[in-house]
Amino acid sequence: MNDQQQQHQQQQQRSLYDILGLDKLTATEKDIRRAYRRIAKKEHPDKNNGKSSQLFVDATNAYNVLMDPAKKKIYDETGTYDSGPSSAVEEQMYMELAQLFLQAIESGACRDRDIFEAMRESIDNKRSVHKMEIQKYKRKQGDLESFVDRIKDNKNEFFTKVLNSQIAKILSAIKEIEEEIARGGKLLDFLMEFKDNITDIVSRARRSMAGFFPVNNLLLGELPKVTFKINRNNGGQTNNGPSW
Repeated sequence: MNDQQQQHQQQQQRSLYDILGLDKLTATEKDIRRAYRRIAKKEHPDKNNGKSSQLFVDATNAYNVLMDPAKKKIYDETGTYDSGPSSAVEEQMYMELAQLFLQAIESGACRDRDIFEAMRESIDNKRSVHKMEIQKYKRKQGDLESFVDRIKDNKNEFFTKVLNSQIAKILSAIKEIEEEIARGGKLLDFLMEFKDNITDIVSRARRSMAGFFPVNNLLLGELPKVTFKINRNNGGQTNNGPSW
C-alpha cells in the first residue's frame, strides 16, 4: 500500500467534519465554506501541477455532502452518505462559469480590470437582488398576516383562507429565492477554485496582445467549444475544469 492509499484509508476512517477540521455540533454553513476554501487554496490541482491530493479529493467530497441539506441531514443522523456521482451538477456549474467568463470579457473586463473580480461581482449582484426580493416578499407577508389577525373574528372564513393561501405562496417564493442565494454561494466557491487559472489567462492575454482582447470575435459568435472532464481518483471526484 503506497502513501496515498494509506492516507485515503485514514481519511475514510475520519468523519466529514474532521476532514474539514470542524466540530459537528457547532459547524455552520459559513464554517464549512471557509474550511473548504482554506484546504482548496493549498491542495487544489492548480497548486500541485495539475494533480489532486487525496486531502483535496476528500475535502471536496465532504463539502459536497455537508452543503447539501438532504445529504447532510442523512449523514448527521446515520453517519453515512450517498457518494454517487454529481457530474450533472458540476457540468451545470461549468456552464454557468463559462457564461460568466464570456460576459466578463465582452464587457471589457480584460482591459479595464480583473476578469475574476468581474465574475465574482456578477454573482454577488445577483445574490443582492435576490435578497432584496426576499425583503419585499417578507413585507408583503407581514402586511397580509397583520390583515388576517384583524379579521380573525369574522365568521366568514372565506377571505381568511384567501389571505392564508397567498401567504403560503409568498413563503414558497421566499424558499425558492433562498435556494437561489445558496446556489449562488456554491457558485462563488466553485469560482474560487479557478481564481489562479483565470488570473493566468488574463495575464497571458495582456502580455501577448498588449492589453487588447478580441472581444469582437466573441460578440460575433465565434466562441470556443466547451467540453467537460470529470476525472475519478481512488473513488474520489476531482474537477479539471472546462477544456476550451
